[in-house]
Amino acid sequence: MNKVIAALGLILFLTPCFGIDVEEQELTSVRLGSVEFLNYEGPHSKIETREQIEGIGRFLGGDFSRESVYAGKYRILRAFLEDTVLLNADIFVVEAGAQVDHIDNIRRIISSYLQTTYDYSVKDADLLAEFCSYYNAVYRGNMDYVSSKYHTGVVSHLSAANMGIATSYREWPGKTRMLIPLKGSGKIDADVISDENVVEKLREEEDKGIPERKELVEYKEKEIEEYQEQIDTAREEIDTEKKTIAREEQEIEEDKAVLEEQKETLEPEEAARQEEEIAEKEKELEQRRETVAEKEAEVEEKEEEQRSRVERIQEERAQIAADQQELIEDENAQSATAVVRGKEILFLKKNSDSRDAPGTLVFLNTATGRETRASSVTTIHSPTTYSYGRDILVVAGEEEGNRAIRLVLIDPVSLEMKQQGDSDMYPASFLLVDGEYIYGVVKEGSEYYIGRFDKFLGRNASSRVSVLPNTWMKIDSGQLFVQTAGGVKGVDAMTLMESE
Repeated sequence: MNKVIAALGLILFLTPCFGIDVEEQELTSVRLGSVEFLNYEGPHSKIETREQIEGIGRFLGGDFSRESVYAGKYRILRAFLEDTVLLNADIFVVEAGAQVDHIDNIRRIISSYLQTTYDYSVKDADLLAEFCSYYNAVYRGNMDYVSSKYHTGVVSHLSAANMGIATSYREWPGKTRMLIPLKGSGKIDADVISDENVVEKLREEEDKGIPERKELVEYKEKEIEEYQEQIDTAREEIDTEKKTIAREEQEIEEDKAVLEEQKETLEPEEAARQEEEIAEKEKELEQRRETVAEKEAEVEEKEEEQRSRVERIQEERAQIAADQQELIEDENAQSATAVVRGKEILFLKKNSDSRDAPGTLVFLNTATGRETRASSVTTIHSPTTYSYGRDILVVAGEEEGNRAIRLVLIDPVSLEMKQQGDSDMYPASFLLVDGEYIYGVVKEGSEYYIGRFDKFLGRNASSRVSVLPNTWMKIDSGQLFVQTAGGVKGVDAMTLMESE
């Protein structure tokens, strides 16, 4: 009986080795280079810390069988079948009430979920979460693809309107269901999320996506090494069991010979009992031989899969090396060509032809007219920019969710947001800079007032008289002149109290 238990232990050992893994292959199966996410870069009325955002993923990763929900804003659905040739999946849902507006935060939630649920390291979870976002953007709304890859239990949770993730943050709430492809009952399949479509899109990037591709190949190599250890252990278990069976077969043959010699001296009942015992041992050994043969066939199949995967990774390595060489050659060719340099100028570019469309700060090369750098803040409403110390002062943002329209300081070199104010602003507010103070039109309900701000963009004074939102401002002799519904009025420039 102990030997039967040992054989069953072999079966149980092999099952988790080959059955539980996230479908990283499916996640890396998309083309990444053309996937550029539009994130909201601007002021917020409420700013969540990285720890708070990652806490959402950890909460979702708690114990659950089919569904996990966070505050009605985020959800994980698990669609898993034991015996299916198609993919299982965890589905990350962004509900209509969610206010996430940056792809990095989507990735942080998924990464912390993967760490909690499948025990990935931070580095590996971050990498897989990044590829997961690309994968779901590339196959956005492609129900034909999903139906060919995933079982019906997964497909039933999706539609063309919500499958995957849009590249614009404006379309995420209520319209996002991201697939986390699973192999077995857990772990992402890295080959799935980095298929040839993903790689080809990466290769369209200026740097051919080499950093990301190298990082993923290194991850796959580590995965293969760990998997090979499991295969080697399984092979050792099989070899040990084979030797045990052979030894016990020899013992049975010896027992048969002894019984044959003693048959004439044994009582018929005793001889029959011993013959039955030997027959039972032979039957047990036959069952164990069959079990070992099945497991050996399974290991050989896994070894063949391993060999094929190693070959694919070698091909990926060779392609990366070739692309690196091509980049070097292109760089040398460019350096050998004379370049018209011109100079860089700052330009406020409208995002569309609409009069009220927000804009983006860019640097232009005067010789070529081409953009050399662009700010990620794409919601600038100010009709012009203002200098404030070494920084650029504008009004930027959106009025939706926890986003807000505020005063913003932009770094003049990186063009990224450096600081945001704490008061809601009229989008097209005229701004007046007087020394270290900033004057602008603040919005309170349906009324507009003048606010005075310090160098930290904090409001330290407000007018009592409401003003026209598009008022101009002028300081003279200690008075700030503004336009109200009743005409132009002067208020004290320091207190913003109406002059006598």
